Amino acid sequence: MLKQAERIQRIHELIKRRATGSPIELASRLGISKRQLHNLIDLMKQMGAPIVY
Repeated sequence: MLKQAERIQRIHELIKRRATGSPIELASRLGISKRQLHNLIDLMKQMGAPIVY
């Protein structure tokens, strides 16, 4: 669970800086699969994060 929270924090920081790149690039940067990235983004949306592509 801690690793997931750290990844969410990292995604949040990258989104704020507009430095995410493509989904494949972001997943690679985080060391996770594209599917895992989409799952984390869905979780962030459920938590109320204003995620916009």
